[in-house]
Amino acid sequence: MTAEQLLKDLACANCHPGIAIESNIHDKTPNLSHAGLRFNPAYLFDYLQNPTRVRRHIGLSRMPDFFFSPKEALALALFLEKQTQVEGKWPEYPAALRSFQPKQLNKQENAEAKKLLVNELRCTTCHTLEGEGENASTDLTSVGYRLRPEWLQRYLVAPHVFDGAKTAMPNFFYQLDVSQTKFAPMLSRADEMIVLIARYLVALDQNKREQLQKAFEKAKADSPEINASLGEKIFASQNCVACHRHATLGASPGKNAPDLSLEGTRVKTEWLSAYLKRPQPIRPFGFYPGSGSRMPDFKLMEAEAATICDYLIKQERSVASTFQPRKLSAFSMAKAQTLLKEKLSCLGCHQLGNEGGRIGPNFSSLHTRLQPAFVHQMIQNPHALLPETVMPKILLPPKTLDLIANYLLQQQAPKSDSPYLSLVDNPVHFSQENNQEENLYLKHCAACHGVNGDGKGYNAKYLPKTSASHADKAYMSARPDDTLFDGIHAGGYILNKHHFMPPWGQTLSHEEIRKLVAYMRKLCQCEGPLWSRDGK
Repeated sequence: MTAEQLLKDLACANCHPGIAIESNIHDKTPNLSHAGLRFNPAYLFDYLQNPTRVRRHIGLSRMPDFFFSPKEALALALFLEKQTQVEGKWPEYPAALRSFQPKQLNKQENAEAKKLLVNELRCTTCHTLEGEGENASTDLTSVGYRLRPEWLQRYLVAPHVFDGAKTAMPNFFYQLDVSQTKFAPMLSRADEMIVLIARYLVALDQNKREQLQKAFEKAKADSPEINASLGEKIFASQNCVACHRHATLGASPGKNAPDLSLEGTRVKTEWLSAYLKRPQPIRPFGFYPGSGSRMPDFKLMEAEAATICDYLIKQERSVASTFQPRKLSAFSMAKAQTLLKEKLSCLGCHQLGNEGGRIGPNFSSLHTRLQPAFVHQMIQNPHALLPETVMPKILLPPKTLDLIANYLLQQQAPKSDSPYLSLVDNPVHFSQENNQEENLYLKHCAACHGVNGDGKGYNAKYLPKTSASHADKAYMSARPDDTLFDGIHAGGYILNKHHFMPPWGQTLSHEEIRKLVAYMRKLCQCEGPLWSRDGK
């Protein structure tokens, strides 16, 4: 097992930039374009909360745990239930196999079906069946609660329709005729065999199917507000198409996770090794604030985590910093703490102890995670290290910069639990490709001021003061464009607002700030005071 093989099989580069290891993960995972035809939605609801290994033939690849709550899993299951598109144009299925008619098999029919699977088709050379066979693919015993019965019949007619030409599942019963317009039987009793096998497999472990269905129905009854539309947003937020094919939904624009090419420069080895074994939320609502993206848990074995850790720690880039950590006095520690709480905007985005926002990484126990030079450089010039970061550049005197960096590396605030924020209770939002004004607002403002400018962004509840509502016509009509410009450029304190509102003047150009002001005017559908308007 090499790091390259692990990173390839886990498809890490499909979300993270900075590692040039291409993956063939789409050849190994189910095509979700037709998930609604294939899977029992009650099973999906359970599986998304408690993913377990189903496919044994895909190497080190696996479905990770995204920490979905019951409501999040329900939304996804409802969305996947509606995915019924099969790519390409296929002949009509044999008449006897267009629908599934359940039937309780007698003892003789059960024996015949099992004999057919084990002795004639030799399915147990790859699959397990009721505890027998080779555990080299899926367990056929679980078919009854995992899959839709009607799909099972159609799959047995033509596996490649659903799994693609590279599927390892052979055609046993039908093939396309010479005209490529009809399914021609390869065996004299092909349709009878398929019906018998489907009825036999569907009848296995029906207790589990009933339990799953009961839990699914209860979840729908308890949360009638959850729908497929919400599930589609969650599907996009976790970039599911990075690993699963989908005919109409594409991958997220750009990557939705940190660049791993400087991991050895950024983090400490001990922290990374522990994190890979048991990931914990770092950015509670997405690498890009508001996207809701999460680092899933692949349940790595000790050796797997160590192998990946060793590989990533060797990925280093030079950091332009001469910073040397020094021990601060009690007075200097208190001074730095006062600056953070009463003057600087850092805690508007970052949590420290029980205070602060949930946009960026938690400051608590930061010294166990990050390298000192990286911390110093991120404060000084964040975009030099991470061009894609939303963290603003804030001008600080060199002595203040050193003071804050040393404080963050020495403070011992206990790390409180910061779970991922709910993808149901907080609206997920993404950049809009054709609207630069809206993009700027979603990227830099929406976390606090809300996607629609109502002042109710997901981060607002963690702030000591209410975020301004840019959609409030009365409030915004009293404020000239110049005032709005100054507030964005210099931060909240310049307008006698809270200092947790950061200054964007060193991050955004004057033109970008003017576009933000123009977009705020669209949100409130108003102009500033008459006296402030040019030429009026």
